[in-house]
Amino acid sequence: AVASRAVWQEAEQRYHALVEWSPNAIAVHRDGRLVYANPATVRMFGATSADELVGKPALELVHPDFHAVVLARMRTAHEQRTRLPLLEEQLLKLDGAPITVEVLSAPIVYDGQACVHVSMRDITEQKQAEQKAQAIQTSLREAAQHTQTILDNMLDGVITINAQGLVESFNHAAGRIFGYSSAEMLGRNISVLMPEPHRSRHNGYLAHHARTGETRVIGRPREVQGQRRDGSLFPMSLSVSRIDRCGQPIFIGLVRDITQSRQDEEEIRRLAYYDPLTHLPNRRLLQERLHKAISSADRTGQHGA
Repeated sequence: AVASRAVWQEAEQRYHALVEWSPNAIAVHRDGRLVYANPATVRMFGATSADELVGKPALELVHPDFHAVVLARMRTAHEQRTRLPLLEEQLLKLDGAPITVEVLSAPIVYDGQACVHVSMRDITEQKQAEQKAQAIQTSLREAAQHTQTILDNMLDGVITINAQGLVESFNHAAGRIFGYSSAEMLGRNISVLMPEPHRSRHNGYLAHHARTGETRVIGRPREVQGQRRDGSLFPMSLSVSRIDRCGQPIFIGLVRDITQSRQDEEEIRRLAYYDPLTHLPNRRLLQERLHKAISSADRTGQHGA
């Protein structure tokens, strides 16, 4: 009996030596009350000494939302004498401030009686960082959705490509203009929307820009020809701008189909210079041509009839 008592005391001393210096909060409870708390536990709960914790009902340090869970774990540890899996709980400091901890529980014999050993790690800051990161991600997703909604409801086509000429975004208006869906264009080379010879030369244009930084088209609106999915060509207004993202250039193209505008201009010209009934040139066209002929004769010194 004396030998057994000595062995038990030696085990108790080793246990205390290990847990006193443990960086994790370690506590022991029996019949729902704390009987031991190491220095890390004292610090975690905001106490000044272990005396403020020892004897306190364990549930007083547990957030009310987790009372049922903790009671069930206590009952399981006591009845089944088995180690319980890791659980994330919310506890309360002595001042009432909530903290989030990871908890491991296991039955032990402490001071000669059946108790439950609890190891806790404060993950409050980690959870707050995760929540903040999640909030940032949610905000970014909402901002991206908001931007995409605006782009998809624009009348002009908006297309972004990377430095390799591959399409990264393609709004609904661009789809209506060219006859492709956004899903069909993402990842494809933008040159598919160009007629020859520009289609074959486009990668060379990008390579030249990467080498020299020369900006022949960036920031200079111009009229060019586009090619629809069915192969038909049409006049369009194109404005290109550049931004840098993560050190890589991104090119944004603003596209407008000006087919109708060209047709309207032609109709205005026809109505201005041709008789609507006979479609023959009218006096206004004769006067314009005559003025041009006179101006040409003045410049060249030649005569006209």
